Amino acid sequence: MRGYTLGKWMVSAILATLTLHGKAQERPDIVWMRGWHLGAVNFVSFSSDGQYLISASADRTAKIWRVSDENLVRTFVGHSSGVNCAVFSPDGNYAATGDQNTLRVWRLSDGRLLHAISGTTYDIDFFHNSAWVARGGYGDYSVWRLDNGTLVRTFGSAPRAYWEIDFSADGQYLAWGDNYGYFGVHRVSDWQQLYSNRHPSADYVTALDIHRMLSFWQPAEIQLDPATVLSIFGMLERVI
Repeated sequence: MRGYTLGKWMVSAILATLTLHGKAQERPDIVWMRGWHLGAVNFVSFSSDGQYLISASADRTAKIWRVSDENLVRTFVGHSSGVNCAVFSPDGNYAATGDQNTLRVWRLSDGRLLHAISGTTYDIDFFHNSAWVARGGYGDYSVWRLDNGTLVRTFGSAPRAYWEIDFSADGQYLAWGDNYGYFGVHRVSDWQQLYSNRHPSADYVTALDIHRMLSFWQPAEIQLDPATVLSIFGMLERVI
């Protein structure tokens, strides 16, 4: 998941201020906290403008919060199991949520469910122009059209969990990571896989793992400058 996602490391829907001078010097101050979910919070992420936060919970709901006044704006219901992930589209018009059974796409203006795509969903990312949404699932990872919910491309056939799926910020690449420690990069223009490798000590790959690996293991096959390699997974805009 690209951009403003913090949910991989947060256990509740928290906004925090950080003091960074090369590295965090002290524990961050909590700005606000909400506990209205009835189960564990699995994932949180910001909208691209930073005005909203979406939280995904084991209580089978996802909730949107307005940052400025801390108010709950909308609750998405209908998932049949705990919600693993939830993200906003870059244009701010849609949200996508995923559980063990479906990927769901919602229109933010009225909260309407637009698409319910069958398949376990561990991670989600939108294409930079919001035309596509990518899903990391069990046994495969795939890309879907946002306008009509049809499949663009699917990859993988092995019994493994694709925990991470991310488009590069410029839309040129799609990267993935799985629970066996493998990760790879596709070129979006023709979907060719340009690179794959395995972390020598990882049992599974997280977004931060892949960010670190790509920052040090620049694949010669891709011929990218270091800044572009770092942005493929987009977890940080710069290395602190």
